[in-house]
Amino acid sequence: MLRTDTAHSDIVDDEDFQGQTEEHPFEHISCPSHPEYKLQLLCTKENFSPLLLCIKCLIDTETQRTVSGDDLVYIHDAINKGLSLDVSEGQMQSAKAKLEQKFLEFSSVDYLGVYEQHSNAQINKLEREIARIKESLDELQTQFKQLFSKQYRYLKNKQEELTTKIKEFIENQEHVDTLRTLNPEEITDVIRRLTNAKEYEKLVKSLYDRGSLNEGVVEGTMLKEVFGIIDDLKNKVYNLKNFKIEMSKLEGFKILAFSKD
Repeated sequence: MLRTDTAHSDIVDDEDFQGQTEEHPFEHISCPSHPEYKLQLLCTKENFSPLLLCIKCLIDTETQRTVSGDDLVYIHDAINKGLSLDVSEGQMQSAKAKLEQKFLEFSSVDYLGVYEQHSNAQINKLEREIARIKESLDELQTQFKQLFSKQYRYLKNKQEELTTKIKEFIENQEHVDTLRTLNPEEITDVIRRLTNAKEYEKLVKSLYDRGSLNEGVVEGTMLKEVFGIIDDLKNKVYNLKNFKIEMSKLEGFKILAFSKD
């Protein structure tokens, strides 16, 4: 149904439009979109464009979906309404006064300034929160660096210990080899002539290892220590390599913006 300012409402069709065009000279402009049709209707719906329609515009699917009959009025009715003397000077002044009053009320508050102050406060709040989070992340980074550094030092010390033990083992084996050419009497004579405790300790240990080899004990005490350090190093590196920093919480970090208090 089409809204009119006459005493009745009509269903819009081609004949109705043609009749309106013939009766009302105001509806003489061709439609920009459909030049073969005249503009005959005004759409009063807010923010609707174009405001003036022809019959072709009216049957357009988009127009039918967004505009109802109550939103439409004939152009000649709209013009006649504006030309009528129904609107008095007092009514026009009243509308103007209401607009002025509304604008004065609006102008009394610096709404743009209020929003600027609010936005600045929010940005400052965000910057403080980012600084706090960054400080926490820096502290977390320092803790992990210290942890990994401590673990690395431990492994490095173990590796240095392994190198020392292997060197001692090789030197001891060389000493054992020098005893291989001596008979028991010669070895006993060497022991009696020793005055240095370290040399004495070294010789006794070498003799013990020599005896262990003769008994079929290939892995003596020193060799077991070397193997133990190697196994410890391997296990430590394997276990520590499986230790990883969980990054999912950092990757999923999001700022929840525009939340209402």
